[in-house]
Amino acid sequence: GHMRTFTQQLYRSVKNAEIVVICGKNEILRQSLEIIFKNAPHVHIVGFTTEIPAYMAACDVLYTKPGGLTSTEALVTNTPLIHTAPIPGCESANFRFFKDNRLSFPAKHIKQQIKNGRLLVENPALRADMRKNQAKAAKPDAALKILHLIERQTK
Repeated sequence: GHMRTFTQQLYRSVKNAEIVVICGKNEILRQSLEIIFKNAPHVHIVGFTTEIPAYMAACDVLYTKPGGLTSTEALVTNTPLIHTAPIPGCESANFRFFKDNRLSFPAKHIKQQIKNGRLLVENPALRADMRKNQAKAAKPDAALKILHLIERQTK
């Protein structure tokens, strides 16, 4: 989406914060952000990594689109979450589900996304409430349960 704009506005809005942007395999985005933030020691641009769980464990707030994989990882790891604007379709349904169940603070516009992130960082009670809701909704053993169901069905 608007990663460059979002990262620039986030950087201007929060001082003394470490910002990590994970670009995955999007080399064009990674290279452009590295150029933009080459003199910003608190902004770390990361390409593809297998260390997502470590980054999630270390972060105070995770910003992500409401795709299924990252949203589920955040839910299961109780990572405070801001959902950005969804791509119409499944992401819209995820956006609503997470919002309705207070599992994330969704916002479609950058200004509100940053405001929501600041609220989470500055208010430990809000983070705790979100984590409590996430813990209730998470199903970390879902894959194992599905496997057992398949095994029972094939016997």
